[in-house]
Amino acid sequence: MGKFKNVLKMNKFLAQAKPTIDLGATQPGGVGRNTEVSAVIQSIIQIIFVIGALGVLAYFVWGAIDWIFSGGDKEKIASARKKIMTAVIGLALLALTFLFLEILSKIFNFHVFGPFNIKSLDQKDTNI
Repeated sequence: MGKFKNVLKMNKFLAQAKPTIDLGATQPGGVGRNTEVSAVIQSIIQIIFVIGALGVLAYFVWGAIDWIFSGGDKEKIASARKKIMTAVIGLALLALTFLFLEILSKIFNFHVFGPFNIKSLDQKDTNI
C-alpha cells in the first residue's frame, strides 16, 4: 500500500509540471550554449524563408515575362501560365510552412520569426 501512495504523490507532482520546452531563445541573454544554438537555427530558418520568397518572386516574374513575350503562341502562353501557377502554389506552401512553424513555436516556446534586432549606427539594438 505504501508504494501505491508514493505513485499517487508522484502523479500529483507531475500533474503540476508545465509541459513546455524552452530552448533559450525567449530569454534575453539566455543561458550558455543553448541560446547560441537556437539563434543559429533561427537564422538558418529565416535565411531559407528569404531564399524561398525570392525564388517564388523570380519564378512569378519569369512566367509573367514569358507571357508578355509569347506573341500569342498558345504553347508559350500555356508554359507561362504554368510557371505563374507554380509560383502561386510555392507561395501558398511557403505561407503554410510559416503557419506550421508559428504553431510549433507556440507549443515549444521557441520563436523563429521575431523580433528582429538590428544594430543602428550608435550600436544600440533596434527592435522591429
